[in-house]
Amino acid sequence: EYGYWLVYNIGYRLLHNCLQVMVSIKNKLDTPVPFEFGWHPYFFAPKGADISFIGSKNKSIHVDQPYGPKIFADDKVIEIELRGIGRVSLLLGEGFAEEQVCIWTDSKKQYVCVEPLLSHPDDFNTDKGLFLEQYELLIADFVMCFR
Repeated sequence: EYGYWLVYNIGYRLLHNCLQVMVSIKNKLDTPVPFEFGWHPYFFAPKGADISFIGSKNKSIHVDQPYGPKIFADDKVIEIELRGIGRVSLLLGEGFAEEQVCIWTDSKKQYVCVEPLLSHPDDFNTDKGLFLEQYELLIADFVMCFR
């Protein structure tokens, strides 16, 4: 471990029709360290997708053309309806103090990415970023369920 200043571990667990992603990040330095992490679940969406924030002020988002990337700070449950394919529920768990996702696709339009973030909501502005304090350990997880 000599020379490493961040220790990053990730684990996966399959639970019936769900996938749980668990991560831990530890700062090994005696000074704060800026960080930003995003996970990139891509969903095949040849006919587009509707994304809803459960219990939220944000309206549903209809994605059927190049979109984003746009960051939303919101509730811990996001529903993704992939027309002609099915539904995905994304549940943000422990460690997401400000529940944030980045939603985007590109000109290929065959997919949509709904990306859980540990970040600052100001478009990845590192001047306002998140910091791991000295020797701090951060634990976060999210679950995707498919129906």
